[in-house]
Amino acid sequence: MLNDAVGTVGDIAGRASIRTHVGQAGHALYGPYADLQPGSYRVIFDIKISDPAPFDVDFICATADVVLDCGKRDLAFTDILYSDLIAGNSIAVDFDLAEPVAGCEYRIRVNGKVPLLIADAPVLERRAGPAVAGFRAGRLGPKATSLIKRCWEAGTRVSIENDTLSLPLDQFAKFRAELLDVFREDLFRSEDRRRLAELVVEGVGYRGCGENSLFRAFVGTERPLISDPGRIPFTSSLCHQTHFGYEQYRFWMEALKEQPKYQRKQWEFVFIAQALYERGCLTPGKKGLVFGAGEEQLPALFASFGVEVLATDQSPEAASASGWASTKEFTYDLNALNQNGICTDRMFHELVSFRPVDMNAIPADLHDQFDFCWSACAFEHLGSLEHGKRFVQNAMETLRPGGIAVHTTEFNLSSNDDTIETEGLSIYRRRDIEALIEDLTQQGYAVAPIDWNLLGEGFAEMVIDLNPYLARGEPHIRLLIGQYDCTSIGLIIEKPIHWQPH
Repeated sequence: MLNDAVGTVGDIAGRASIRTHVGQAGHALYGPYADLQPGSYRVIFDIKISDPAPFDVDFICATADVVLDCGKRDLAFTDILYSDLIAGNSIAVDFDLAEPVAGCEYRIRVNGKVPLLIADAPVLERRAGPAVAGFRAGRLGPKATSLIKRCWEAGTRVSIENDTLSLPLDQFAKFRAELLDVFREDLFRSEDRRRLAELVVEGVGYRGCGENSLFRAFVGTERPLISDPGRIPFTSSLCHQTHFGYEQYRFWMEALKEQPKYQRKQWEFVFIAQALYERGCLTPGKKGLVFGAGEEQLPALFASFGVEVLATDQSPEAASASGWASTKEFTYDLNALNQNGICTDRMFHELVSFRPVDMNAIPADLHDQFDFCWSACAFEHLGSLEHGKRFVQNAMETLRPGGIAVHTTEFNLSSNDDTIETEGLSIYRRRDIEALIEDLTQQGYAVAPIDWNLLGEGFAEMVIDLNPYLARGEPHIRLLIGQYDCTSIGLIIEKPIHWQPH
């Protein structure tokens, strides 16, 4: 089947085909959801460059794969290089089946860098010999190729030919996991670490915003989920790649009914949920308050634990005036907070309620009413750096003694001097966060400490996402806002059980 969202579908040379458009990324070809018996197979794709043009460097322009369960299970894949198509190479993907399967798909995902001609109905053939997985080692440069070859020729059936490293499929998951350690220990010492990280992401895992292949490649999702998130424990922190490898990350994503990805917004939700869980807030009878709820699903998640939640946001009039009413970061509809069906409708409507609240003027009747409160990337939009800091302090008044507040916001990684401060968005620097912590401490609150030495040097932290954000999918741990590299930061603040205001 052909997807007209990424190109023009028509009859080309007697075959149903799609001519993809530059700038449009997505699955151009998918299906046919075939039922197959055990055996060795090869699927052959008819794909060509629509308008060949010279390029100074080679690059990936599409990915072909074979999947089950609508892309949740990989059988095989290969990256399609521009040089492959210019040379007229056939694009084939080999895979083996040890048991009967239903709903097998053969897909091509394009990234929109060049226009392609892709014919519908790829050809499936029986083949002899074991299937192998190909990794474009040459995309990572001669040093990477040498390291991989040296590490894997001992004890693993590996061949490197024409800049492609091949190994048995049953060893491929281990290879990709070990590859991360190779890059961390050796390759990230190179001068151009960001460019190298981009090559790792593009060559190893990236397949677009609809996928989570990068997460699956380096974290994996096949092992059983933990039954209880337990303790990490979490303290106040910047968003780090290492957090995505915690078993708790997969637990909370399953609870939120989302695919885990290297995305900082997901991290914020996991950070908030885990921090509150560890501190005993997510138990029946507790009361929580969220500021700037938008359409986030945490109210439904916490309700599924038996927690009563008051969701607050701007009034409809204020949202329309500020422009937030047209985004998914504001909602008039309480049901939008449970659109993933995280808890039953009955439980949701019994435990979750909504009230308009101006975060710059928290009503006094909300003081001393809640066991915990939170906000996810909201207080940077309150008018200025000082407005956001004042909100965090004022929000503590809504808590009972012993209450917990968890807030996330934008953090400037590039500078502790210059930053962005506008009515619509302010980016906090280290000195702003430290000043806020000092103010909270002087008022008698306890702030979980931040280890500022852990700035993170994982491959996903080396890639800076550009506007339009999330267009390339994973990773989105760091992004460029204006001229500044930014990420998320989370603060955990406690109101002492024997509260005495200072």
